[in-house]
Amino acid sequence: GVVGELEESDDVIAPSEESSQSGNTSSHTPATPAARKFASDNDIELEDVDATGEDGRVLKADIVDHLAQSHQTETEVTVKTRENDRREDISSLRKTIVETMSTSKKVIPHSTLMDDAVVDDLVKLRDEHKEDAKKEDVKLTYLPFIIKALSKTIDKYPKFNASFDHENKQIIYRAHQHIGIAVDTENGLIVPNIKDADALGIYPLANEIERLATLSQNRKIQMDDLSGGTISITNFGALGSKTGTPIIKHPEVAILGIGKIEKKPIVRDDEIVAAYVLPLSITFDHRIIDGADAGRFMNTLKNYLMDPMHLLFS
Repeated sequence: GVVGELEESDDVIAPSEESSQSGNTSSHTPATPAARKFASDNDIELEDVDATGEDGRVLKADIVDHLAQSHQTETEVTVKTRENDRREDISSLRKTIVETMSTSKKVIPHSTLMDDAVVDDLVKLRDEHKEDAKKEDVKLTYLPFIIKALSKTIDKYPKFNASFDHENKQIIYRAHQHIGIAVDTENGLIVPNIKDADALGIYPLANEIERLATLSQNRKIQMDDLSGGTISITNFGALGSKTGTPIIKHPEVAILGIGKIEKKPIVRDDEIVAAYVLPLSITFDHRIIDGADAGRFMNTLKNYLMDPMHLLFS
């Protein structure tokens, strides 16, 4: 199929420069075919990518992570000030929040499941004990009951009280339940935690919540109260909100969101009746917790909140 004549020559043909121009496609770095093509399409050098495949092989997912990290670095730029704009340095607390939240969203694949619990019995139980608690100088909110229900649910599903060691691919099941409570302060969000919450009754939990909230708002919270948390709760309802998708406090693997308890129409025994409804959300680390796990966890938590009498005696 050659047209014309081929001339013979003793000259050495110079090597092609193609490999130096597109080293990502001809690199000796081991990679799957899909990863090699994806790297070529996105002009990525394979040797620049952290490989997680067997025998150091680059996977397509490794390149996706590399691109995400590069994008984050590129977007963290100085924003120019326009006319009448005002700059304000953030506080040291806000800097800590920035780093913590950024790390959490970068490292943890978040997923959130939402549901409602009918809590007529919980409202009744709290109202019955509210005055007695006041006589003992205890401020009785719904939160101690919710923490107690969460603690008992963790007993059945300990993975939600764990941490994930990504480097060693291990789940660390925590021996203690140090349940964090998000506190809104003038300077930013603080999450102290109740040590060994599972060992406390309703009134001691209420006292501990009050103590930690007061110290946080007065900027007197101690480092011991802030460290060692194993799972957290954030209360949207305290500000009148119904629900949300909170960010997990790294290295924890779950956070419970609770909304505002409201009286709503529901269907009970084929009739529409008014009932107190508590919105709930559980945000979890999808690396080690599946949606089915979250569903079972939520159903168990709801059962404790819908039938709360035994929470007083455990």
